[in-house]
Amino acid sequence: MKTILLFDPRFPLNHPRRLTVADEIASAAVRAGVAAAANPSEAGALAVGPQLSQADMTEVVLQHGATNAALARVFVPLSVAQVGAGLGMLAAVSRPIAGTIPSIFPQFPVGTKISVLGDSTVAHGTFGASPGDKLVRKLNAGHYEVAQALKPRFAMEEWPSNTTARDNAAAGGSSSYTKQWVDGGNRAVSGSPVSFHAGLLPSTLAMGAPILAYSATVNSAALPNAEQTIIDQILMPAINAGKYVLVGTMLPWAASGTGLDTPANVASRMRINTALRAWAASVGPTKALLLDWDIPFPLDGSNYASSDNFYDTLHPNSLGAARLSLYLNSRLDLILPSDNQLLARITPNKQPNPTFTGTTGTAAGTVSGQVPTGYRLINASGTVSTAVASLEANAATGGQSLVVTVQPVSGSIAEEGFNFTYGTAGTIPVSDMAGQYVATYFEVEVPASPYVGVPTAYLYDAGSTMEARALDLDSTYGNSSKSDGSAKTFWIATDPVLVGASSTGPNVTLRLRLRGAEAFAAGAAPITIKIKRVWTGVVGDPKPRWSAS
Repeated sequence: MKTILLFDPRFPLNHPRRLTVADEIASAAVRAGVAAAANPSEAGALAVGPQLSQADMTEVVLQHGATNAALARVFVPLSVAQVGAGLGMLAAVSRPIAGTIPSIFPQFPVGTKISVLGDSTVAHGTFGASPGDKLVRKLNAGHYEVAQALKPRFAMEEWPSNTTARDNAAAGGSSSYTKQWVDGGNRAVSGSPVSFHAGLLPSTLAMGAPILAYSATVNSAALPNAEQTIIDQILMPAINAGKYVLVGTMLPWAASGTGLDTPANVASRMRINTALRAWAASVGPTKALLLDWDIPFPLDGSNYASSDNFYDTLHPNSLGAARLSLYLNSRLDLILPSDNQLLARITPNKQPNPTFTGTTGTAAGTVSGQVPTGYRLINASGTVSTAVASLEANAATGGQSLVVTVQPVSGSIAEEGFNFTYGTAGTIPVSDMAGQYVATYFEVEVPASPYVGVPTAYLYDAGSTMEARALDLDSTYGNSSKSDGSAKTFWIATDPVLVGASSTGPNVTLRLRLRGAEAFAAGAAPITIKIKRVWTGVVGDPKPRWSAS
């Protein structure tokens, strides 16, 4: 966001309007000659780019303010209106905005790979496991994972790997940072600063992802001149290697008075973020896209974010991740289409009865009603809330959707769950999947309710002891699965799992999560969740797709 003084050239004696607007709109207005930077130090960055026409003054309603929550009715040149319309941040008042709206952002195809470097605020994988543990789990409430589940349009796969040698090399010979024991698109490592990330950058760039996502980390806050190190050793080398950069500010944290929360670190965060905002504006949207995390996590008067975004005042919980993901997707909308890459999979669906036909499945435990043939819906351990299962036509699949209506009851525990599996154990006949990489995804529609948690998909194979979990946000550091309360559809997709040659078949399970005790205490009405489809099939070894072995 940049503050500008907006002039109307038709009335040169009028006072300018002071507005805080998106960087792209501010730059367009400056380059059209109808605005000046309110902060002289930002004038040069806002003037970077081709000159725009001042012709055809157009009346628009424009989003402005630190969080784009306010509206201003102003006149701007058509060239500026086109930029704002392309961002979805303004609308014409009395007529359509004429002409083609130019995209000032590069456009990437659906399925584009994104690599991530960073620390535990964005990491996923198994923390502290041995190299022999073949689990691949998305455990942190990562905003990239949630954004991907809401709009599955970019690739970020993981697989088991002994990362000791890699991490030691990146740290200059000896790494004390928490091992992930997984490799792939997300290479974030807990506890690591920018100096470590710089060591990982060459091998990360070699994986071939056109986009690199990097946000400043609190582990770099105490490093002298950290902002210049980030620019010189991460951002510019990535751009020079032909990558597009998603550059994020350092996530704010909640006031705690302990650990990393010191006045010096708060001041360092503000300084680093100011530098990264200026850098992103200076290189322009053709090379970098700013992710300003202070927008979804607005600061109080002491530069802290609300504690309900975190499970430990520093790491986002699933509620915080939901808020971050909605902002992240609004930015990715500028460079990626909204097409669903999961629906483009052309390999056969190995999931039995994938369109949920029939009514002879099993409703068990505290569940009653009709369940698709071959499937079972049962309450998880400790869950006392009741659920009624029913079926409705699904025009998109040609089959049925499973409608689960949950009624919280007295005695509900903090987080309750309902497990949906194929058969009693969830095991799918192995057919021709043995020795191949398999993945699964579910489409789940949740209502506007603060008591609905983020669903989790499990895919594992007893023969190879491998497991992938998608959106397993409740188990990290005891973090409970929360919701931002908005209605949404999740496309919950796992990483690939190698099915053992001796396996009896992969197990596929979906867990629906509910804030049972809170819902009952609030007297919540019955809560309805819809399971609309499931797909399980062969997807191939992910490593060659990332130039890895």
